[in-house]
Amino acid sequence: MTAEPLNQLRRFPLLPADRRVGGGQVEENHAPALVELLSRRRFLWISIILSSLVLGTLAAAVTPIRHSATASMIVREKPPQIVDVAPVLAQDTGFLGLQSELENTMALIYSAVVVDPVMRRFNAIDDPEFNTELNPCKLCLADRIKGGLSWVTALVKPEKPAGPALAPVEETSEEEILWAKVRSQFLSQLETRTRGASRVIELTFMSDGAAKSAAIVNALANEYIAYTSRVQDQTGQMAIAELEKRVGDLRQKVTTSDQATERYRADARLLRNGDKDAVFEQLVDANTEHTKARKQVAEAGSRLSRIPVGPDGIANSPEAQQSEVIHALVLSQAQISQQLAERGAQFGNRSLEVLSLQAGLREVNAQIRTELGRIRGSLESELAGALQYQRSIEGIVTSLEQELARRNQAEVRLRELERETDANKDLLEVFLKRYQEISQQVGMNQPSAALVTPALEPDWSGGLRRPIIVFAGFGLLGLILAAAAVALAEVFSSGFHKMDHVESELRQPMLSLIPQMRNFGRSRELARLILRDPKSAFTESIRELSASLRMFVGTPNKIILFTSSVAHEGKTTVAISLARLSASSGRRVIILDCDLRRPRIHKMLKSGSEGLSDLLRGQSDLDEVIQVDDESGVHFITCGTRTNMPAELLGTMRMKLLLQELSRQYDLIILDTPPVMSAADARLLAMLADFVVYLVEWRKTPRKLVRLGLNRLAQSHNDRVGMVFTKVNAMSRSGVRYHLPAYSA
Repeated sequence: MTAEPLNQLRRFPLLPADRRVGGGQVEENHAPALVELLSRRRFLWISIILSSLVLGTLAAAVTPIRHSATASMIVREKPPQIVDVAPVLAQDTGFLGLQSELENTMALIYSAVVVDPVMRRFNAIDDPEFNTELNPCKLCLADRIKGGLSWVTALVKPEKPAGPALAPVEETSEEEILWAKVRSQFLSQLETRTRGASRVIELTFMSDGAAKSAAIVNALANEYIAYTSRVQDQTGQMAIAELEKRVGDLRQKVTTSDQATERYRADARLLRNGDKDAVFEQLVDANTEHTKARKQVAEAGSRLSRIPVGPDGIANSPEAQQSEVIHALVLSQAQISQQLAERGAQFGNRSLEVLSLQAGLREVNAQIRTELGRIRGSLESELAGALQYQRSIEGIVTSLEQELARRNQAEVRLRELERETDANKDLLEVFLKRYQEISQQVGMNQPSAALVTPALEPDWSGGLRRPIIVFAGFGLLGLILAAAAVALAEVFSSGFHKMDHVESELRQPMLSLIPQMRNFGRSRELARLILRDPKSAFTESIRELSASLRMFVGTPNKIILFTSSVAHEGKTTVAISLARLSASSGRRVIILDCDLRRPRIHKMLKSGSEGLSDLLRGQSDLDEVIQVDDESGVHFITCGTRTNMPAELLGTMRMKLLLQELSRQYDLIILDTPPVMSAADARLLAMLADFVVYLVEWRKTPRKLVRLGLNRLAQSHNDRVGMVFTKVNAMSRSGVRYHLPAYSA
């Protein structure tokens, strides 16, 4: 076989026979897998179902036969004109919905104020049906189990040390404790429910006697109606007394709040006609004047800024030009400047007339400066006056704003007092109205409920319903628990139980699946099955292993190593069976027992004492240790004398030379080695082998352990490994039937 086809075969493990369909498609049939699963886990689910049926039978046996009687009671809706006094007492004006009202009604039916009078009427304390102390046999199975568990817990659990002393608690008398137990048993037989979205409540009571159940449920309904009528009358009287007290308190409160309001108005100097508007108008006028003052200040400042220091800027200053003195001086300045220009051009700048004109010009400029200073001073005085007026207006605005803020705060507080007074007056009116209405209501109340359909004496056949339901419930529970237990057992199974796990996790070729045989535990008899029954399923699986090895190993490679993760996975049995099958086809085969710690071949083939360890020590020759199986003609070498250091012998050059010598004499050499996880012997010999056959027990050997074993085996640098799964259930869809009866005929 060439290398490329061999590599293709190694990349694609063999598929089970019952999953191969024409055209490469996979046939899906879940029925065999389900049958196989139920068969394999039959002890688990059968035990669970039987246990549940036994418990169901016991529970049904101790379940008393009860007759149930039902009475219907309607809860009346309160008339709109009648005032509900409950909010008056509870200080709650919220609206209770219909559902909440019916739930409160049912809770009241279960209360002691309704139940206790009925119990006394029927003398429940002396009735063995309700007082279990009078008839201990009527204790339910759950109570007995609970009592037994508490007794065991008291024996196992150590008693806790006493803690610090607590405050003394008032002890409950034995009569009260007994009455509470009887009431609890009595209420456990009572059931209430609503009828759809209506206001009807159905009361059902279960009892040993048919007539008694009807009488008790009717008495409970009537007692509830009578009790609610009494409570309504008492509540009305209490509401009137409470309202009288509250009306007096509210009147005093209204008077006090009125006085406080008027006193605060006087202290805050607040008038009823609203004098706050006059202050506000004054503030508006003051703000108007303040705006005018700021405008005057700005205008005065602007005029002052336009006054020049000297005669040069007069042309740009309207204020300076408006002065007659400045106007005359400017004209005089212009005339002198003109004369100075003429005389300077005529006589020169050094003449007396020119010098005289220059002195006159300087005098005119000085007069202009003096006049400008006078004008500036006048404008500065005007600006100072405008600023002083502005500041006085600002003071007036500030004082008016403060007064207005004070009055606003005072008005806020005044409004709070007025609102409080108005609220007290409104509340007083509400309570006065309620007082009048409730006073008219007392003595005119109708019962809050009415008995619509009294209970009739029930038929005797209805009492058997509860034991049947209990038994059926336990049976259904057993089926559910059995299915869940089987599913959980499959989910948490650590071994390989699907071909998908093998292909996705191991990435190694599948050589064969060895079926589970009834005598698989007896390895010697199973290894003889190759010779005695050549058409058996076991023999066919060994043939498939042989064919797979010829495809993967090829003719030049002869040394095949058998190993596994742990012991008892069938590697010695499979190795001997392969050797016998190969020898029956005319091949020269020898098998070596390389498990020097726990050898098996000498027991299965009945051989002598000398073997491989003696040969490797040099104490025996090769011809002396080779033996022949009389039944098949297979040559084999047993372990020989056991040693504590097998790795030192198997890793020597003698072992390598031995295999080379055997390769020249035999067509196939099989090495039976210890498990990979138990010793390093298999890893040492894997370096000398042409191919490794790794055996895994189906559904048992943990997948993590198999992966760890393959990783350790990979350290021997021998990547030619094939997988063989042993003890595969023939009915398993995932581990499949390779050998159909038609091919075994």
